[in-house]
Amino acid sequence: MSGGDERGETERQRLNRNFAELLQEVRVAETGVQILFAFLLTLPFTQRFGELPGRDVTAYAFSAVGAAVATVVLMAPVSFHRITFREGRKPELVALASVLALVGLIAFGAALVSAAFLIADVVLGLGFGVGFAVLIVALEVGLWFLLPLSHHRVTWLLRFYPPDRGRPVGTDAADPVKPVGPDRAERVGPDPVKPVGPHRAERVGPDRAEPVRPDPPA
Repeated sequence: MSGGDERGETERQRLNRNFAELLQEVRVAETGVQILFAFLLTLPFTQRFGELPGRDVTAYAFSAVGAAVATVVLMAPVSFHRITFREGRKPELVALASVLALVGLIAFGAALVSAAFLIADVVLGLGFGVGFAVLIVALEVGLWFLLPLSHHRVTWLLRFYPPDRGRPVGTDAADPVKPVGPDRAERVGPDPVKPVGPHRAERVGPDRAEPVRPDPPA
């Protein structure tokens, strides 16, 4: 049984959900790319940029190109969706967006490594620059690729985010509805009339009429 069947979804609903989840992931990645790209765009206009050695200029070029490629690739699914809107190509869109998201992450990872090397080399020296770059590469490979591809479930993380006990997994259980008994039934119909005397009647309810007063004696 497919994941869509287990959720009670149709194929169209499953594709829409997958595409919405991809857009959320792309939005998170795009935020990091924009921050890095904005930082890189300001560096050439600083006074010290002209004094950088050739290795730092090369690292800057790699980082800027990687950030630019990541920006274009991560935004490509949005353009594809706009151009092919209502053409029934949602399966292609979801598959393409998944591949482009991975490509964008790789490009962003390369840009981040180059930027880390550039900053550490300028501030602390070549040795620290290489060390910081190796550290970022290890973190990216381990957290972005090896951890998701691992066949061992990271069950110890459930201690920080335990699942809801007693609620079916994959469903959003609604709040229980209290039944209304015979003593709590709601009267449907015209507003009741409350007698106020032999010659006076008053209607009780939202449409309350003026009480009927008897004519004074002559």
